[in-house]
Amino acid sequence: MPLHFKSTFSRNRTVLGIICLFCLSVLFHLPVLTIFSIGWREDPNTNSSRPVLVASARQSMVKINDLLNRNALPWILFITMIACVALLCFKLFEASKVHSLLIRNAKAPGEATASTKGSEDNSRLSPKDVHVVQSVVLVCSIFIVAQLPALLYSTVRVVNPDFDHGGRLVRLFGIFANVSLTFSLLNATLNICVYYNYNSKYRSIFRSFLKLKD
Repeated sequence: MPLHFKSTFSRNRTVLGIICLFCLSVLFHLPVLTIFSIGWREDPNTNSSRPVLVASARQSMVKINDLLNRNALPWILFITMIACVALLCFKLFEASKVHSLLIRNAKAPGEATASTKGSEDNSRLSPKDVHVVQSVVLVCSIFIVAQLPALLYSTVRVVNPDFDHGGRLVRLFGIFANVSLTFSLLNATLNICVYYNYNSKYRSIFRSFLKLKD
């Protein structure tokens, strides 16, 4: 199964994919947004009314949001990403095998057959494709590790009601929430390092932004 990033992930497809993901995100959070409305609250001290944000059926919607947007969907996407990373790792391993086979055939050209060469050409990744796959695998792996604490504490929050704001385990909940936030910040920081090392255009813009000499 050949994998060529230049032909598969074009600019138009990338923009369309980002727009679709944004629309899906808004769609899944739309029920949460619809429970809010503007109401009026009287202030007896000033004998006047002021606008306030009112949420109807808040508790039931919070439970639905926790089950759907903070547990079910993230775990599905998490498992899907792991499967995609495994596929990319397999492609890297396959490309390295083909590269080794080509080196051996170059040393002994008489042993290579036409069918072997054809299969090698179909499954071979170019050096640039290999470089891109490596960077994508690294970014996805960092994201997987960084998102795991958030997924775990969101799941425990649903299973154990005391593991929440105002619950008996509120301090432990606060610790895990801060750990999750720290991992998310590390994810963003490490992504900068990955892009800097693997993307020459990003590195050039980054260095020019900091006014560093090449």
